[in-house]
Amino acid sequence: MAVNVNLGGISFEVVNPANPAELSDGRCLEMARLSLAAFTHNEDQLPEHCRHTTEQVAYFLGIEDMPEYIAAQRNPQLLVGVKYGAEQRLWRPRTALAVETESDRLVGFASTADNVSGSEAAQRVKSAWLPKRHRTLRMIAVEPEFQGRGVGHALALLSWETAIPGQPASAYALMNEGSRRNFFLHSSGLQMDHRSGPSGRQSYGEGDNHSSQFRYHSPGLNGARKAAEHIRRKYPAVADAVTQSA
Repeated sequence: MAVNVNLGGISFEVVNPANPAELSDGRCLEMARLSLAAFTHNEDQLPEHCRHTTEQVAYFLGIEDMPEYIAAQRNPQLLVGVKYGAEQRLWRPRTALAVETESDRLVGFASTADNVSGSEAAQRVKSAWLPKRHRTLRMIAVEPEFQGRGVGHALALLSWETAIPGQPASAYALMNEGSRRNFFLHSSGLQMDHRSGPSGRQSYGEGDNHSSQFRYHSPGLNGARKAAEHIRRKYPAVADAVTQSA
């Protein structure tokens, strides 16, 4: 699958979503609209028996209740026990934004956070031990008309570079998301974690069959930084665009 890098007229930045001065409620609403457009577009590329309705996708994205959606962007720990397993901790969130410079229109975003799992005691140990404290890509979405231009890889690069030196990287993909998502995660420096197999379940709403998640990662010490270096080597034009926006 080709990526024809064309990032002219797009600027990039990383913000702390917990601070409304850096990520406004209005921008969060743009994120909700954009993610629905991006995921619905992806559904259209799938075999008919794998597709979900717009309502089911909205449920999956958590955009049915906008105040709750905005609150979860600012504090992803609110999703633990709802969208994520109960024995997890998510903190230090960051959001990478891709904005069309002339219009200030949001054309892509990626959300990351530090993530550990297990009992409270295990979480305390893992939080202090960087090889077990994953920098997790929670969500990435790009406007359909801007896909294939390198926007997603630029957002992934920025996301991995929010990691503390020493952290591994991880992300989850749903089984029904198809080969495009697999290609994207591989080309963003991750590999499927075959040891874990299908990991957990995500619901598209009442009456829908749950979809298995698969874990992707760049494991070990400095895994996130290695994933960032992979993108810089594979897509130098993406790296140049990100550097120019800094």
